[in-house]
Amino acid sequence: MECYTVRGGRAIRGRIGAQGSENAALALVASCILTPGLVTLLGVPPLTDVHCMLTLLEELGAVITARPETDGTLTVTVDAAGLGSDCVVLPEDQTRALRSSLFFLGALLARVGSATMVLPDGCLTGARPIDLPESGFTALGATVWQDHGMIGVRGERLVGTEIPLARPSLGATLNLMMAATAAAGVTTIRNAARDPEVVALASMLNAMGAFVHGAGSGTIRITGGEVLGGATQRVIPDRIEVGTFLIAAAITGGHIIVDGAASEHLRALSRLLQSAGHTPLAGPGWVGLTASGSSQAVDLRTQPYPGFPTDLQNPILALLLTACGTSIVSESVFEDRFSVLAGFARMGAHVSTHGRVAVVSGVSRLHGAVVRGGDDLRATAALVLAALGAEGETVIEDTSCLHRGYHRFAEQLRALGASVTIEARMSPL
Repeated sequence: MECYTVRGGRAIRGRIGAQGSENAALALVASCILTPGLVTLLGVPPLTDVHCMLTLLEELGAVITARPETDGTLTVTVDAAGLGSDCVVLPEDQTRALRSSLFFLGALLARVGSATMVLPDGCLTGARPIDLPESGFTALGATVWQDHGMIGVRGERLVGTEIPLARPSLGATLNLMMAATAAAGVTTIRNAARDPEVVALASMLNAMGAFVHGAGSGTIRITGGEVLGGATQRVIPDRIEVGTFLIAAAITGGHIIVDGAASEHLRALSRLLQSAGHTPLAGPGWVGLTASGSSQAVDLRTQPYPGFPTDLQNPILALLLTACGTSIVSESVFEDRFSVLAGFARMGAHVSTHGRVAVVSGVSRLHGAVVRGGDDLRATAALVLAALGAEGETVIEDTSCLHRGYHRFAEQLRALGASVTIEARMSPL
């Protein structure tokens, strides 16, 4: 079991580079199935979920070359010309714990007309329904079934149509965009997710020869039915990783610059950090933050992009634990995203919950403790952030999930002046 030991009280200061977006990379990897042409992905983050997606691609018959670059990223070349035309059954051991494997449903439906897989578990953030891509697949003319934890899709002839989403789901939007490239005519996705990852996938699909318009708005139109070719695409920066480091600087009273970041992707976070009393910074190709002496309480509600991202809700909670006053944090995206509060309480935090609302009464300081990470990536990252600002030593047990979303997280923190060590410990019986 991997554990972090953090000695708090050191300001985060310095300059680092942004990694490639985890969510964008996962969708781009899945989209490689859509074409028999050669696809090259640049700036791929070497995260565990990305490696799992590439392994799945190989098991489906793709030939993959992954070349490490000097900046720690990967250049990945995918040749999926040998993908068979029969119904594809994705291996259970690879898909059960990898929620992004759902992207293969839309991609395989478009390429070979069918796919079957076990329903994945993913992060423990409550119910995460997949009815939105299901209804969209059905609208395109596919048959969708579920039975005993399995899901399958089949559609020999997809036809473009109107697909109104009940909510702007990122996963549904990405999945349906890929499926729609094979549908005859025009598919219109209404109430579509507007996230930067949607724009990144649209850019990839257009480079392959598809016709996708409106990505980044609430209405996306895909003219499908064309055979797609090869493409080269660079992965966009990871706004959640960048945001995590900005929050770390705010918690510790430091100053940070992150190169390669897109300030336009971080407007909601920048506004909130400014309201909390800190000074966000931005320039061509970089963002940063200069922290004030202390944080002020703020109220926030997570929302689909361009609102405040749910993936930064736990990290921003870590900041508000010691803010002056009382903060109200409302979670509107996921059903259960307050599992981190037990660990915060061990460190001396005062937080109460009422359904999806957390009331944070700021304390003067946190103290070191032994806490547990687990399967929730953002909760575990938030415990590390809280430990950076706490007095004394904090041990965060079971931190392996951090490799799913952060490349060399501890190393980056140490480069910024934090005291963070990693060790392997025996798991309790």
